[in-house]
Amino acid sequence: MNRFIDENKDNWRRLEDLLGMLQGSGLRGLSKMEVREFGELYRRAAADLAIARAETRDPKVINYLNSLVVRAHGRIYRAEGGAVGIFKTYFRRDLPAAFRTVLPFSAFAFFLFMFFVVAAFVLAFRDPDFTNLLGLADVETMAASNNRWWLSLNEANQVGSSAILTNNIRVAFLAFGLGAFFGIGTIYVLIYNALFIGGVLGT
Repeated sequence: MNRFIDENKDNWRRLEDLLGMLQGSGLRGLSKMEVREFGELYRRAAADLAIARAETRDPKVINYLNSLVVRAHGRIYRAEGGAVGIFKTYFRRDLPAAFRTVLPFSAFAFFLFMFFVVAAFVLAFRDPDFTNLLGLADVETMAASNNRWWLSLNEANQVGSSAILTNNIRVAFLAFGLGAFFGIGTIYVLIYNALFIGGVLGT
């Protein structure tokens, strides 16, 4: 048993040191190398605990290793913060970081979309032929006859909402999936929908 302790005590102490570094900060308090080391030492300590339970009856060693493994397990699986801690971390750190990462692309997509919405609005408002070019002749006819088509849509709100939701999901999937072609497909979807929306508003 003494040999078992001598061979593994350095690993146990190192795991304790890493646990001490995690007080109040979670795994964010460690570097990437230290996180990997922490995971490896945790697995070794868990294996040592199983060996100690099987091959010795020394309660001090078993209790020490059990406490060490439980503490490490809690840190790895975020037992301290629970679900609330996970959500806080996501909204306070992960989501803003992800937004900042994609901000240039999001800004480009937004301004590209708005440019074509405004352009289509102005052209459709000034030139009825442009409305026909977009295939919005029916919309122009309804607008000219003061047809309040949205009232019938509101009366069948469940059907209407389902149709709108389905269309939005389809557009989102198209924009995402076609982005695999060097983003060209996504740009096409953005421009197409921008022209359609701007054309409807300008009719």
